[in-house]
Amino acid sequence: MMSNLLFASRAVLSKKAMSGLDQGENMDSANTFAVVTMMASIIATPIALALEHKKILPAWQAAITIPGMDEMKLATLLLTSGLYMYTYNEFAFKVLGLVSPVAQVATLNRSVIYHMS
Repeated sequence: MMSNLLFASRAVLSKKAMSGLDQGENMDSANTFAVVTMMASIIATPIALALEHKKILPAWQAAITIPGMDEMKLATLLLTSGLYMYTYNEFAFKVLGLVSPVAQVATLNRSVIYHMS
């Protein structure tokens, strides 16, 4: 629920940034999304490693003990999952770039009401 709120907030704030006067060369919605994602990754990775460093290796070891799973398959699944999630969010970002902020808020309200009921 919190991630949906943060993703929606990121989309609204990025759209505001894109509507500014000087946004640079070639900064369309896809490039803005890529830059925002890279900045978020740079900020979030050290925090995640600091908070979860003791759990990463045991979780990895537990995952590869599942029958039929090896390190290469697990790495491939994680990479594919990340690629799909990035693509999904980029398309959502592009679609939200086509509608007004009022429509975005209405969509967020529907999402919150749906999850609360």
